[in-house]
Amino acid sequence: MRRDQQRLSDILEALDWIAKANAGRTEADFLADETLCYAVAQKLTIIGEAVARLSPEITARHDSVPWPDIVGLRNILVREYSGIYWPLVWQTALTTHRASKWRRSYAACRWSEQPVPNRDFAIDSNPRILSGTVPRLLG
Repeated sequence: MRRDQQRLSDILEALDWIAKANAGRTEADFLADETLCYAVAQKLTIIGEAVARLSPEITARHDSVPWPDIVGLRNILVREYSGIYWPLVWQTALTTHRASKWRRSYAACRWSEQPVPNRDFAIDSNPRILSGTVPRLLG
């Protein structure tokens, strides 16, 4: 059974792929490339599926992330595959602002959920790492 850390990693990988695949593209470029449209829809489906399977504890601790909306997008992409409105897919997942916002949210979740093997450590040379806590690099 996949764990939350694996699912959060899947989400980050999918967001990174989307950003890389669409770097330098315009909405017109995206809409003209049917293969890219369906590939991005698949990555968004992966994100939605991973989110749907996250533990309730994770989603409750990170309630600023719009978990139900992300799962809802996945449901639309899977169930309404013949009527996908591609400009909405572009606006939702491909614009730099939205993708980076989602990525920061997921990365923050992933970092805050990292297990800490030794809670007695202290690193004085790096002020971003506090004694006994996991670094929250993106917060």
